[in-house]
Amino acid sequence: CNMLFSVLLLLGVSECMIFPNPIRYVKTQEKCVRLFGSINKGARILECDARDGAKYLYYLPFGAAVTQWLNADEVNKERGPVHIAAQKLGLTVDFVKENENKIPLLEPSNFDAAISVGAVKRAHDPIVFVDTVLKSLRPDGKFYLVEPGVSDVESLLAAALDDSPLVAQCDVSIEDDIIICVVTRAPYSHLDQRKTTKSTGATEKAAAPPGFGSLSSSSSNKKKKKKTNIR
Repeated sequence: CNMLFSVLLLLGVSECMIFPNPIRYVKTQEKCVRLFGSINKGARILECDARDGAKYLYYLPFGAAVTQWLNADEVNKERGPVHIAAQKLGLTVDFVKENENKIPLLEPSNFDAAISVGAVKRAHDPIVFVDTVLKSLRPDGKFYLVEPGVSDVESLLAAALDDSPLVAQCDVSIEDDIIICVVTRAPYSHLDQRKTTKSTGATEKAAAPPGFGSLSSSSSNKKKKKKTNIR
């Protein structure tokens, strides 16, 4: 209740009520506050498909260096509120624009963390979207995803994360019809091992890392379900 009240104060009741499902909206923001607040101070953070201006900056740790991924429409918007929020919160903020393929050019292994709220569902190609973000993370970096609407997004996340060599671990929970997912970027040794295994022909496919698809009840995923942390 205290967390929910804090979120309402931060957002303002009027903002919450403009959404078709204001209760789920507030619960989504509550989960973002909790999840993004766990990121280390001073981290380099990528905000994926940043359509909400300064909102999520208020959830991030002091001293973070934030890069907002902007689509063509967002690039043309006034960024004044973002700069004001950054100054108040002790953040540095810069921007990167999508290319014609709906993804930005990001430096590999550059970020400590990435955050995404509803962006998988909006993505032009969810698999390319997730792959782009994971490649931009340093080894063992974290990708924090909050996706409202389990039925709309579960299969998209499964396709994007299952069997990816970039995924070392995927911790998933579902609360209030909202998917909360923390993906750990695989270390270089993990990727190198998969490449070596394939090149030597020792096996057709290296063992897949724990993936989102372990939420499935199908028998083919039972083994992975034991490896994945599901809360």
